[in-house]
Amino acid sequence: KCWDLRAQNNNRDPIETLEGSTDSVSAIARTSNAIVTASVDGAVRVYDLRKGCMQTDFISSDPITSLAVSADERLYLVSCLETPSLGAEGTPSSGSSLAKGVVRLLDLASGKLFREYRGHLHQNVKIEAQFSADGRHIFGGSEDGRVLCWDLLQTTVVDETRTSGPVTNEPGRRRDHHQPGKDAISSLACHPDEDKGIFLTAGYSGHVKLWKYND
Repeated sequence: KCWDLRAQNNNRDPIETLEGSTDSVSAIARTSNAIVTASVDGAVRVYDLRKGCMQTDFISSDPITSLAVSADERLYLVSCLETPSLGAEGTPSSGSSLAKGVVRLLDLASGKLFREYRGHLHQNVKIEAQFSADGRHIFGGSEDGRVLCWDLLQTTVVDETRTSGPVTNEPGRRRDHHQPGKDAISSLACHPDEDKGIFLTAGYSGHVKLWKYND
């Protein structure tokens, strides 16, 4: 829904309602002439405010949990849950590997898929991905507490930050497993000055942390 913040009435009724999603809207972004939404139904919808029309990009059969538009408003980035296909007994079907998660880069005007980024874990909870300040890299969280940095064009992981350490269950023993509900990086933001190499993370642990990645 859209509101006029200058309205003087106490009720402040919405001036417009954007429809089309068949499930919960999980993320929203704007450009100079459009409103862009992502949904749990696996689609991104671009509402062109000048033309009064809606473009629907069907991206995934799994939920989309984050959305970001590039600074030049030509591309958008979505973080998608990815679950394995299951057989009759509830186990991964033949030929189906355990899914990890995927971040996708698409053209805003056409919905064409440009790149996919993998290497993180995204199967159960909300995870976010963002463009770096200079637009050359993609940052994305993971359910196991990592933040990955991908080269935008090459799709390779160029940096990785572990925000939560190994879990110790017994004296003298370390086990590198994650706690899906606690370690997950649900949100992140990059400093607008790329030279500073600073980014923020927030997660289900209840902490917000500041990091420097180009020491």
